[in-house]
Amino acid sequence: MLAFYPFFFWPLCFVALVPALYASITSASYWRVFAGGCIAYGMLCFTFSFLLAVQFHWLPATELFSTVVKVGGVAAAVLVYGTLFGVWLCVYRFLRGSSLLLNSAVGAALYCIAEYIAHGLVGGYFLGAFSHAVIDATSVSWVASLGGTLLVSFVVVFINVCIGEALYARHDRQKLLMGLAVPPALLLVLFTLHTVVWSSERDAVDAQPFSVAVVSGGYEEKKIFSEGRVQVPARLQEALQKPVDLVVYPDSPVSGFVSATQSVSPTPSFEVLPEDRLRGWMHQAVSRDTTLMVWENVLGSEGTIATQFDFWKRGTLAGTVGKRALLPFMDYQPAWARSIGLYSMPFDVVATSTSPVSLQGVRIEGLVCSEVHRSGLARSKAQQASLLIAAGSEGMFEDDAISHFSLVAARYRAIENNIPVIRASLQGPSAIIDGRGRILAFAPWGESTVLYHTFTLGSTMPSLYMKLGIVPVIVLCLGILGAVLFMRRARSLDTKGQS
Repeated sequence: MLAFYPFFFWPLCFVALVPALYASITSASYWRVFAGGCIAYGMLCFTFSFLLAVQFHWLPATELFSTVVKVGGVAAAVLVYGTLFGVWLCVYRFLRGSSLLLNSAVGAALYCIAEYIAHGLVGGYFLGAFSHAVIDATSVSWVASLGGTLLVSFVVVFINVCIGEALYARHDRQKLLMGLAVPPALLLVLFTLHTVVWSSERDAVDAQPFSVAVVSGGYEEKKIFSEGRVQVPARLQEALQKPVDLVVYPDSPVSGFVSATQSVSPTPSFEVLPEDRLRGWMHQAVSRDTTLMVWENVLGSEGTIATQFDFWKRGTLAGTVGKRALLPFMDYQPAWARSIGLYSMPFDVVATSTSPVSLQGVRIEGLVCSEVHRSGLARSKAQQASLLIAAGSEGMFEDDAISHFSLVAARYRAIENNIPVIRASLQGPSAIIDGRGRILAFAPWGESTVLYHTFTLGSTMPSLYMKLGIVPVIVLCLGILGAVLFMRRARSLDTKGQS
């Protein structure tokens, strides 16, 4: 827990699992191993879920949903993830053999499978992944460019298991020395590879300058269009006065919807702004050489609602990036919940598929809100773009706990795909991130400011992750488990033959 929010002492990640691993090897009962895994990992999940649940405040008319999240979210996280990682420890103990290195590989492979399942259960938001904690350990985090965050967790857990196995075999001097020597040797190899790979990276082809301004903070400021008046937030006014190519404003201009065809709101509590009025303001307020990106909720001709990034230039819509990956209860109301009166949304958002936006020869893609946690989606979008914009909001939480993890996710999307990423959050933290995951400009949570940076963008060398995704990690984990099962079967047949 000390390696994560709010402490962030990431070096502990490399020994955090050692007590649980050692206990699982020496325990006399699988039930004790399972219970230990549930308790150890359940404590971590309890901490995260409790910190988030007690801060959660959703729409005023959804008291029942908010109560269910606060009460049931903690219990569900502890039970589900505690059980998942209790099973991990049991299977690890069952598959252990006499080889320290193979045991370490088995433990890491099984952990990655458990983490992959955990990611899937919550749409990529899994906060207990060790990769989140070691983002600043660049000699390890860069491994994400080879196999994503899952490969980063593999490395961290491999080191944990090595140390645990060494302590168990402390009376065997050879194994003890090997177990304690492998982790620093592995880190040295990773550091060397990291240095060689990044230092030998080729410059971007057909590179060109592209300047951006990112508005961060000012969450309590009113919408641009409020109560029939136009009121431009001070930080947005500041950004629009600078001669930049793109201004990123991570908020919707209205409290409701923008529509080109309808004036009637699907719900009485939300207003509808005619697109012509928005277009007229854009034409007057935005410089002819600047593009303004806003986050709009758009009411379609058939009454459908899409959430999207709209890019306005010279009073016209230069392009749109729509949200494709939707989360239940956050973007739409599941039918079963609606049938029992458990409402979290006054309206449902629909998924939209759009093309990259081209501005001055720079192809831009976007990750709308929770999509920053969807590594597979980011990979597919990065293949078509030279810049990713990850704008979102964690306004339903009272502090920066989950906002920090969203920033870390944005940094990993940059490392994985070797592509610059702009993380824009109206309440912060916001950052401009290069293709190595380094923060070039930063605005902390709760601070109202504008970030500026000029990129040199062009076609760069695609990473292995961009080419193959997590396939190499899956093959690695399944190969390790397959090899262990084959060796166990061969030993069993040999024993039967001898008898």
